[in-house]
Amino acid sequence: MIVHGNHQYFGSNRPLFPLFFLPAICVLVMIGVMLIQDLSNTTFYHWGIFPRTSKGLRGILFAPFIHGSWSHLVSNAVPLLLMGFGVFYYFSDTGYKVFFWLAFSNGLWVWSFARASYHVGASGMVYGLAVFLVLSAMLKRNRNLLFFSLVVIFLYGGMVWGVFPVDPKISWESHLMGAMAGAIMAYWYRKEGVVKETIVWDEELELSVEEQDDTEENQQTPNESTQMDSKQPQIRVVYHFKKEDGNN
Repeated sequence: MIVHGNHQYFGSNRPLFPLFFLPAICVLVMIGVMLIQDLSNTTFYHWGIFPRTSKGLRGILFAPFIHGSWSHLVSNAVPLLLMGFGVFYYFSDTGYKVFFWLAFSNGLWVWSFARASYHVGASGMVYGLAVFLVLSAMLKRNRNLLFFSLVVIFLYGGMVWGVFPVDPKISWESHLMGAMAGAIMAYWYRKEGVVKETIVWDEELELSVEEQDDTEENQQTPNESTQMDSKQPQIRVVYHFKKEDGNN
């Protein structure tokens, strides 16, 4: 069995801080906005996305940083850090592109198709990153990325219900649009980042090994042959010749 693939991301000595840089900056801005809201006793929800209005267009940029409560912020900030790290770790060359296009496409689609209400929060980005990582792992079949995606599924697998309109207070449109954007980005960047691993069976190699085993079994060294012969019972054949009578 021969495994072809790129394992340079596993056990590498790259510094971790740059991998968290952009997600951490986003989370810090979210916290700053939330603190301003609390200290000023106001809210910035009107800076969110309001679909199909010129005023609501600014929400494409600002909505991910605005949250309605601290619990809302934490529920988005933690997975954003984890999945953002995964994107920049396994897609070091295209991580910024993935991050940007997920945020932009999610915001634009929410503005285009969502309900006529204010949509705020980074949950669309979280859904986009989660779907991007899981589908990328499936497309590439890379063991390390598969393991990371399994961790994501284990921790946040319940998010799948968020794409359905089960609660009118939740922007399920942001979740759905984010998931769709993540799927498209996974396919678009399927040839980027970690290399796809394939398992190839070398039939010629296996055949040569089997032939070698058969040859070793059939061949015996002189010592082994001598030892086996020595264990066989010794049979002696004695011939007696009788001289014929001359009168016959």
